[in-house]
Amino acid sequence: MAAVLLPVLLFTLAVGHLAWSLAWLSGGLTTGEQVVQRMYLRAAVIAAVLSYAAYFFIRRAHGDPTWRWAAWLCTGSALLTLVMR
Repeated sequence: MAAVLLPVLLFTLAVGHLAWSLAWLSGGLTTGEQVVQRMYLRAAVIAAVLSYAAYFFIRRAHGDPTWRWAAWLCTGSALLTLVMR
């Protein structure tokens, strides 16, 4: 289950960052703010997909240890997206 923790943490942080940035906007969204909000939303979606994939793979790992490697690959991808921001 350790392979799931980092993608879930990144998902929680991305959604929190998106909500926090939307809460502090005053008035309408300018073009620049829309671009930034899309970037935050994209980070949240990527983290959600990696979290679900890692969870799915770790659940299947009881029968075949290859699935455990797939879960760690999702965790590595989450680390890569964290570094590339």
